[in-house]
Amino acid sequence: MNAPSNNGSESDPPLIDQIPLELEPRIKEFFGNGEEIKVAVSTDLLENGNYGQDWLIATVDQLIMARLNGTPEYDLHVIP
Repeated sequence: MNAPSNNGSESDPPLIDQIPLELEPRIKEFFGNGEEIKVAVSTDLLENGNYGQDWLIATVDQLIMARLNGTPEYDLHVIP
């Protein structure tokens, strides 16, 4: 439940976690002109239920999933 706002003077904190430095430039390759990250959250569970770190990044126009898949580089996918 959200706490009541103070006449609109307070806003919800942004849902943007600190993206790993090696991942940020790769994500931005998917961006269009002026597109910016609106949500970036990391997970501690992979799709298969094992522990690991994946990322979900959202802009106004798209949703991007970043997975390590047991390799040093992230595997990026745009989710339609």
